[in-house]
Amino acid sequence: MAERHVPHEVKEASRKVDQFIGGQAKELERIKGDSEESMTRAQAAVALRVDGASYSEIARLLEYSSAQRARGAIEKALAEQMGSPEEVEHVRWLNGRRLERILSSLMKRATNPKDPDHLQYARMAVIVIDRHARLYGADAPQKVDVQYTPARAEIEAWALELAQHVRGKDAEEADLVLEMEVVDG
Repeated sequence: MAERHVPHEVKEASRKVDQFIGGQAKELERIKGDSEESMTRAQAAVALRVDGASYSEIARLLEYSSAQRARGAIEKALAEQMGSPEEVEHVRWLNGRRLERILSSLMKRATNPKDPDHLQYARMAVIVIDRHARLYGADAPQKVDVQYTPARAEIEAWALELAQHVRGKDAEEADLVLEMEVVDG
């Protein structure tokens, strides 16, 4: 069976997590708290996730029962931190920096046509660029306010056309104009 290729960035992040575990054992016990519901544990999980750790690595490091529990704790902690527009803007800024960091790691290989994985890196770079654009709303439809105030003659012509459509082609213009009252708004 062929060995699975693990990108250098993933290996480096895993190495950093292992290094952290070895050097911070006492601090880690304090951070984890008494239960998986500990707020300090959840905040540490958020910090690790921001630094690029996977949910599995976070679960292993902070002793969550599963990667899903680690993910749930992270999502709950983030939801509790949300509230004001300033906090939302901070999270957007943080995610923007993360995306820029990922993009910068991809660009050397994505823009080198001699690289054998050039197209794969280019595809990933486009995905990151698209996500960055969505994060800041650059791809959102533009809002355009249109105001149109028809003249009295246009309203009468429309009403006549409508009456002809409803009553048939023989509708008399005189009857329609007498029945119609135009109110300026």
